[in-house]
Amino acid sequence: MSYVVPQALVYPDAELLDAAITDPLRACIVGGNAQLFRYVDEKLLAYLGDHVHTGSHDDDTTWEYPNLPDDSIVDQDYVKLYADNALLLYHRDDICDDAPFSSCSLGETDYGVVTPVSGYQNRIRNDVVAYIENSFRGVTYPRNACFIDRDCQIGDVVDLEGSVPVAYTLRTRIKDFHGDIVPAVIGDPAAGDDNAADQAEDCSITQTAGDVNCVEAECVSAGYDGLADGDITETYTITVTQGSTGGDFTTALLRVRSASGNDDDDDVVPSMAGVATNIGSRGFQVIFTKSSASSCSWEAGEEGISVDDPLLGQIWTGQ
Repeated sequence: MSYVVPQALVYPDAELLDAAITDPLRACIVGGNAQLFRYVDEKLLAYLGDHVHTGSHDDDTTWEYPNLPDDSIVDQDYVKLYADNALLLYHRDDICDDAPFSSCSLGETDYGVVTPVSGYQNRIRNDVVAYIENSFRGVTYPRNACFIDRDCQIGDVVDLEGSVPVAYTLRTRIKDFHGDIVPAVIGDPAAGDDNAADQAEDCSITQTAGDVNCVEAECVSAGYDGLADGDITETYTITVTQGSTGGDFTTALLRVRSASGNDDDDDVVPSMAGVATNIGSRGFQVIFTKSSASSCSWEAGEEGISVDDPLLGQIWTGQ
């Protein structure tokens, strides 16, 4: 059974309550009290100082947290160490004995031999280590695995130490990279798919224009060679530009045109009858002769032209 408090009783009780108790409660955030030492905003407060590495593998330095308030607890998951202008070692090529890799001291790796490049005072090379990944003519040459995912870069600091002819040390920076020049390798030759088929030595020549008399021609192609220009076959057009006189073929002039355009000659003096005449410069020859057939003499006489002279305008085509 429920009991309802009379309104007259509730109202006087509310009137008697303290005002501080009846005021609404405001929201608030409750948490740890942290002081920030950020790299950008509080850099000077968190500055540790300069650190100079002595070269020892065990060169550790211990610092106290600067400006740490008393009784503070450091959030180790938040802490990071920043270094400005840090000179960080990412590759070390120790001097080992000239022997197999096992001759190096414990913790050292034999990366080959670093030597000066002959003819230069500012170049060194290594016969084993590739300091950068590079590509040439479609072939990629990877960097040495000791560099993981970073090439050596222009501006990186290099410390060199040697003992020949005297002990010396040098600190310098990488200025550039140059590849080794290696001899070209020529593979075994192979026949190309576009090569012409095998050719058999053969030739022919016919008169194609001009007056017909008793002058005939035969060709000789045994010495022909047009490989230098890629013309394994050729067609020559031989035109008489000046007829001979008295049956002396050497008083005539010929003009030679090649189908390829690679073996033309404007003025060719033919040899005497029965002797080979060079046509072009590749070894093709033509022998002009006088026919003994009576029919050609009769026809030439009917035409009123010389019987046994090359005539102006006569054209022979040979191949």
